[in-house]
Amino acid sequence: MARFRLTLALALAVSTAAAAQQGLPAISGKVQETLESGGYTYLRLSASKGDVWAAVPKTQVSVGQTIQIQPQTLMQNFTSPTLKRQFPQIYFATLVGQAAQGAPASGSSAPAAAPEKGISGKVLEKVSGGGYSYLLLKTAEGEIWAAVPEAKTAVGATVTVHNASDHDGFESKTLKRRFDRIVFGTLDGQTLPPPAPVKAAAPAAPVGKAEVRTIAQLHKDKAALAGKAVTVTGKVVKFTGGVMGKNWLHLRDGTGSDEKKDNDVAVTTQADAAMGDQVTVTGVLAADKDIGAGYHFDALIEDASLAKAR
Repeated sequence: MARFRLTLALALAVSTAAAAQQGLPAISGKVQETLESGGYTYLRLSASKGDVWAAVPKTQVSVGQTIQIQPQTLMQNFTSPTLKRQFPQIYFATLVGQAAQGAPASGSSAPAAAPEKGISGKVLEKVSGGGYSYLLLKTAEGEIWAAVPEAKTAVGATVTVHNASDHDGFESKTLKRRFDRIVFGTLDGQTLPPPAPVKAAAPAAPVGKAEVRTIAQLHKDKAALAGKAVTVTGKVVKFTGGVMGKNWLHLRDGTGSDEKKDNDVAVTTQADAAMGDQVTVTGVLAADKDIGAGYHFDALIEDASLAKAR
């Protein structure tokens, strides 16, 4: 729980203004799914470019409701221990009109910033790991550990940790050390680093002439076609953009059935598409592909080129 709250605190420490500077515009969409955990509401939204996940301070939202969120930061491959689930991409955000701490906004439609909590003290010890500096501080209330984005702070310096968030029983895998109590925050002039962008994979070159198949045939012949270039034409029934450096879509062409699970194929591509588009894709087929976090594909066409039907 402490580690979960830590990640949420790090995500939400970036202000709405900073989010705008990072190019994270407001997102509108219809709520398709909701989950409650750790004081937050997780929302799967059907937005203009496909489904997106967002986590906002706990709120009353109904499936089918159209809402607008203001992202504060974007995280890749975020794992929620309480939900026992990994999200390849998720926005930590506030609802427009909702304060950052979940209290009702007063007199403004803009999300309110969380009040700052600062801790000042003299640095007695410093350890670095995983992009963070861990500082043992001597404060007026006693000694306390603090973790901040990596800094050149020297032992003996007096510092103030801003936006401090308390966490009990935190274990650093990088340091192989457990802290009974630690606060996470930033020093003067620091901002929490945004998640590192995922580098897009270079499109794979099809090997030889592409095999043209229906989706049902693709599933039937997947063992023989694995690692080969294939071409499929179908209708886009799902599109999710910008996950793991790629766009993900699902195609159906009317062949196969739900019962046999051979009526749908997943595709990764750098091209854009929209729900309802009729497209032809060509890429390399992967059979029984497991990408982790519980995601398994019986058939996946990877790094595909895409042509829209005219």
